Amino acid sequence: PLCLIMVDLDRFREINGAYGNETGDRVILEAVRVFKKNLRPSDIIARYGGDEFTVLLPGTSLEETDGIAWRVCREVSELTLLKDAGGGVIEQITTSQGVAGYPECVSDLEELRAAADSALYRAKEAGKNRVESAAPRRST
Repeated sequence: PLCLIMVDLDRFREINGAYGNETGDRVILEAVRVFKKNLRPSDIIARYGGDEFTVLLPGTSLEETDGIAWRVCREVSELTLLKDAGGGVIEQITTSQGVAGYPECVSDLEELRAAADSALYRAKEAGKNRVESAAPRRST
């Protein structure tokens, strides 16, 4: 099995605008620190875009990955970096995350990113600061 988490830092553009790029960079570093604390050495985290990340978790089930993603979501939201920065515009750092697993959710690896990305957008549409998972495939 192989799972993928697509992560987006919520309201990151607003954070950069309110606090500046240096604080935005610190937000990214702190969020990555939380991920690394919750991941195994065999897991891979990579920056996918400005405020987006992908995490590959080999040998991990969808259920296990969902638990890791929720733990990271909670721990990132507990960071006090913005409260301590004194800007007052946005005080909480949050993430939206989409999780998908192979072969639990998709039949090939090419579909894995698309399934995780779709789950990420569902998380953002559902109000952010949350994790959504791709549906497991029905057995035939």
